[in-house]
Amino acid sequence: MKGWAEILHQAFVRRIFDRDTVPIMESFATTYRNRTFVRLVSAFVLLIVGFQLVMGFNNFITIFFLYGGDNAAASSLMAQNGTLWALVGIAGVAPMTLLSQRLGKRTTVIIALLIIIALRSFPIHSCGRSRTRTARRGAL
Repeated sequence: MKGWAEILHQAFVRRIFDRDTVPIMESFATTYRNRTFVRLVSAFVLLIVGFQLVMGFNNFITIFFLYGGDNAAASSLMAQNGTLWALVGIAGVAPMTLLSQRLGKRTTVIIALLIIIALRSFPIHSCGRSRTRTARRGAL
């Protein structure tokens, strides 16, 4: 006797193979004529490239300005920072889901952006090094 999963899977596969096919180049042309889709993809790509560029500068600043070129010490701080932000991102999924169900997506995104701006505006000093001492050492 067949189980429900197998019956549903066979029906799904049958529906897929019974469809008319469209040549892939024609599909691409149709997709890229959709201006909203192209704008969305372009914005997403620019956003990711911008994040990568900023992360590269962040690594450079951490290694050479905060730690005077000491890769080992800077790596520890960058690992802790990355882990902290990953945990905060994972922990933020449940509250954001609940907020979006109660307040709506737009209001939730605005609240999330305000929280991120508030958290990022606090300066974080670590390892007991001041910026002036590091700057003087670099200037000599």
